[in-house]
Amino acid sequence: MLSSSFPLRALEAIKAKERALAAKYPLWRRRNFLLYSFQTKYAIWLMALGVLITAIMGLVMYKLFSSSAADGSLDGVDGGVNYDQRFRWIVGGLTMLTLFSFGLFFVLVILILHRIAGPLLIMSRYMSELAGGKYPVMRPLRDSDELKEFFSHFRSAVGKLRERDSREASAIEHALDALSPIVSGHQAQEALSGLRVLLEDKRKSLNQE
Repeated sequence: MLSSSFPLRALEAIKAKERALAAKYPLWRRRNFLLYSFQTKYAIWLMALGVLITAIMGLVMYKLFSSSAADGSLDGVDGGVNYDQRFRWIVGGLTMLTLFSFGLFFVLVILILHRIAGPLLIMSRYMSELAGGKYPVMRPLRDSDELKEFFSHFRSAVGKLRERDSREASAIEHALDALSPIVSGHQAQEALSGLRVLLEDKRKSLNQE
């Protein structure tokens, strides 16, 4: 019977092997490219778009060439003229279809990136406000936006930091109320002045001015 610690020993052996490979081959790393579910969704969308465009182009070419072969326009002098005309139609049609496909692909990519770039832009603004010493007033993302899980963690972290600063501001205020009437001396007054400055800074960051 296998020992209950066998899975742990096997896992440690795998990790040791990975560390050895990483040390021997610095460029070797394990990578997980699918970090969020929307990556798979958009990859499927783009793949489906490529299949659709390929199918349409193949159908157009099949119809044009099959109709040319059916009416005998590929034979004789007149057939050569008709063939040149049909060839120009094919080239023109495929060119228009290609331009339309690129335009559709461009619009689709813009729409996809907007759902990602929008949340990133909002969070960068919030982080700029945090760097400036103030807590931002955060709003939820739109229903169509991506990165909702990441934004939820970011919002939760900011909320916990705000709660901590709020508790610290209340503690400093209570300490000042309790110590101000009973302490004396120059150094004690300087310490209280420092606490008042700290309390004012925390109130500003919490928008409690």
